[in-house]
Amino acid sequence: MIALEKGIVWGADIVMMQEPVVEKEGYNISHPVYRLVRGGRTMTTIRKDTHLEFSEVDMGGDGDVQVFDIKYPLGREMRLVNVYDQLRQVGGG
Repeated sequence: MIALEKGIVWGADIVMMQEPVVEKEGYNISHPVYRLVRGGRTMTTIRKDTHLEFSEVDMGGDGDVQVFDIKYPLGREMRLVNVYDQLRQVGGG
């Protein structure tokens, strides 16, 4: 929540996070300014009153990757990728 509140102060249209809070059953996290798009270990939040057009392209790696296309009002386009990238150690490897 602190990251989202800072996003408001800084005027951010997008806040990307890794390892978001895991919700307990019956407890839903939301925000009055941002729409939360959850992956597995990633979360991308988009300002509800943004002037940008967003479309979710892909969510891969069990939610460890989120891909969004953004279109600015004057037509410029950008692709944003939110990646959780941590070396995984299974069996000491």
